[in-house]
Amino acid sequence: MKVDAIKKHTVTSDHKFALAAQNASVSIEQAAIKAAEKEREGVDGLMTNLYYLAKRNEPSSSISDLNKLLVHHSVSRFGSMMRADKSLPYEHHESVRDMLDAIAEVVRRQLIDDIRQSGVFSVMCDESTDASTDKTLIFYIYNLIKTKQRNRLYVSTVNTLMMMTVDTPDISDMNQFNFGRAFDVWAVSKARRFGNKTK
Repeated sequence: MKVDAIKKHTVTSDHKFALAAQNASVSIEQAAIKAAEKEREGVDGLMTNLYYLAKRNEPSSSISDLNKLLVHHSVSRFGSMMRADKSLPYEHHESVRDMLDAIAEVVRRQLIDDIRQSGVFSVMCDESTDASTDKTLIFYIYNLIKTKQRNRLYVSTVNTLMMMTVDTPDISDMNQFNFGRAFDVWAVSKARRFGNKTK
């Protein structure tokens, strides 16, 4: 009796409609997931471009031109976000500022975490030499990640480690350089051929 009732129900229009609705709901759910993934890819692409501009100290207003350039060369992930007028969302200056603030906060937190985990760290400030109407101060932060073994770094120990590194076959040609105290970013980042650099 039950089997016959089920067979009769499966051929009714109500059952067919319910089955079609169920199948459609699965397709809609999958489409929504894919759309969300595309949206996230697009936002990731926008934030990557903003981070690129920020690292180069370029004006954030250049984001629209950079996005258009990538779209023109078909190397972007903005296809699903493209509007009918070929513009992209999140290019308004308020949206750009919000994304830059979010990026800066992530970098700041990572820097604080690195310093907290570091046994030793130093901070150096230098004025940018780029031609600009505004002065820019650059802060360089160096840190040494703390290990389980606690070793004190004496000057003699550091000097020995540096000399051992220089004597390795891979960089033996660096033996011609002299190492010394440095008071300038350039001298810190580049080995000097003739003694100390004291700008």
